[in-house]
Amino acid sequence: MLRKEAVECFDQIVRSSSAACAAKAAFDREASFIEDLGFDSLASIKLISDIEEKFDIEFDINELVYDVIGCYGTLLDNVMSKIEKKGDINE
Repeated sequence: MLRKEAVECFDQIVRSSSAACAAKAAFDREASFIEDLGFDSLASIKLISDIEEKFDIEFDINELVYDVIGCYGTLLDNVMSKIEKKGDINE
């Protein structure tokens, strides 16, 4: 999978996880899932679950904190890092 395709797939997962996100043209890297994108705790858990399933990755329980998954950009960076470690990203 190309990095661009992985990012597009990530965006689709985020969009499908929240009605408020579906209409957004683009996401600000600093956007908070809870404060800016309207996620509640259940939607946040579903988002992580969907990402883990789609990319065949796992988040350790210690990673499920705001600093790692709270903002669009940090979550995207962490997901891409996990995919790259698996060797599933081609430039």
